Amino acid sequence: MHQEHFISRLLERVESLLPKQIMPQELQNTLKAVLKESLSKWDLVTREEFDIQNEVLHKTRQQLTQLEQQVKMLEQQKI
Repeated sequence: MHQEHFISRLLERVESLLPKQIMPQELQNTLKAVLKESLSKWDLVTREEFDIQNEVLHKTRQQLTQLEQQVKMLEQQKI
């Protein structure tokens, strides 16, 4: 569904860049089909999915830093 909305917005932008004449429906349909096919080949994620994974990565980095500090402390105690 997000892809449909994205394609519609992209088509509107293309139409706005063309001269003041209306884009023929056939061209619009062809462009929409080409965009759908091209986008389906890409491994895209929504902004929400990206933000979630970014947060997971941030937390993982924090945990890694804490673990590194703990290892350092344990190594120093061993000496």
